[in-house]
Amino acid sequence: MSYLKSEWIYGVHAVLASLSNPSRVAEELLITAETKNRIEKRMNRTLNEKKLRSQPAIRMVSKKRFNEIFAPGTVHQGIALKTKKSKEINFKKFIASIVNKKKVIIVALDHVLDPRNVGAIIRTSAAFGVDAIIQTKDHSPKNSPELIKAAAGGIELLHLFSVVNLANTLRQLKDLDFWCIGMSADKGKRIADFNIPNRLVLVAGSEGKGLRNLTQKNCDVLINIPLEKKIGSLNVSVATGIFLHEVKGKDFG
Repeated sequence: MSYLKSEWIYGVHAVLASLSNPSRVAEELLITAETKNRIEKRMNRTLNEKKLRSQPAIRMVSKKRFNEIFAPGTVHQGIALKTKKSKEINFKKFIASIVNKKKVIIVALDHVLDPRNVGAIIRTSAAFGVDAIIQTKDHSPKNSPELIKAAAGGIELLHLFSVVNLANTLRQLKDLDFWCIGMSADKGKRIADFNIPNRLVLVAGSEGKGLRNLTQKNCDVLINIPLEKKIGSLNVSVATGIFLHEVKGKDFG
């Protein structure tokens, strides 16, 4: 099995979720005494019960040392894991794996750049059973420790793909009987009035600008969330969460 290069993950939820992922190799765990005392039972249960490919070397580190290792302002919560993950299946194999699956949800991000927003979308998507997230290769944040922490473990639970041409990808998915639903601040149908299809791609636009024109043209329909006039739009991660809640609440399909 081939692996991606090593990366640091920090934050309690992100680290414990990474330790629970059998496709990861845990190399080194840094932890402060305070954090160890607080989460020791949970951590030991994870280390002992999960089928880990390797037990990480555990190093007790002072809070001062933690702050020296990581960038100023990093909310590490006194725990960090050096780990590497097995390479993802490619998009073509993912599509082959869901050909016969009746209900599928994919979230597509059109130039969403803020790592905290993307992390929050990953976390929400995992909570609502999304199968995969698609991003534009050149206009999306890297899987940084900040993004992984914001995802709070969700990144271990779904597929994450980067594509060169989002419009082409949406057309490919429509050929496979997916409906591409674009999120809009003020255009299209209200989400409450829309019948959710079995196989759907929920397309979210960038912070501030929304969906690009070409992306909109490749959506089957645009849907919106009615808001008070004093509030022009919602944060993209909040809006995505509301749309996914509506989808699951309707028992889509």
